[in-house]
Amino acid sequence: MSKQTEMFYVPSPHPDFPSALQLTEPEQRGLGKQLQRVKEFMSDGKWHTVEEISEELGIGISSSDRQPRWLRAEQHGGHTVEMRRKPVKAYKLILREGE
Repeated sequence: MSKQTEMFYVPSPHPDFPSALQLTEPEQRGLGKQLQRVKEFMSDGKWHTVEEISEELGIGISSSDRQPRWLRAEQHGGHTVEMRRKPVKAYKLILREGE
């Protein structure tokens, strides 16, 4: 880690969500529930826009953009998540074999 990176590095209080800084325990549990809802919604293997995910699940745009990418992490299943930017940003979840 560079000196500049060290200067701004704050370790996460929640190991499953490395960027979840300064969250309370209920907020941390909420992240897991929200991620599960995103996974269930996207498990059809179709493309879903960020706006569609946000509207369907009642979550913010930034969450609907971030949560699908969490599903790539090994601790969240190690699934394949494809992204396209045109005509609008969208994600497609391909579940890991055995799920």
